[in-house]
Amino acid sequence: MLLIEALIVLAWLIKIFLISRIRFKKAEKELFEDTIGVIKIPFMDRLILSFSSPLLAALYASAAYTFIVASFTLIIAFQPYDFFILLLAVTLYAFGFSLVTYAWKKSKEIYLKIIHSQGEVYE
Repeated sequence: MLLIEALIVLAWLIKIFLISRIRFKKAEKELFEDTIGVIKIPFMDRLILSFSSPLLAALYASAAYTFIVASFTLIIAFQPYDFFILLLAVTLYAFGFSLVTYAWKKSKEIYLKIIHSQGEVYE
């Protein structure tokens, strides 16, 4: 069970790293950006959009599965106490949080693409 979870997390990490390496490097941003072009995205719109996209829904599902396995691993780590299993549980939680963070960041990019394609943003 843990081997399958580790393979799923490893596959997602490889996919994330490969996609980021394949893309062209974006221009570096300034340290302090002006707030004129900043768009506030409503939380509920972003949350609904997150589950409308198959990629983001898969990321959230993988993160939920990772959290479930990490919870069971945490319980097992204290029966009797085993430092390495506890370390594995903490690592799984970190992977889960990184998946959720990546999905949340990706939802903003998708939301902005939708807005720009509809022509609602005037620069």
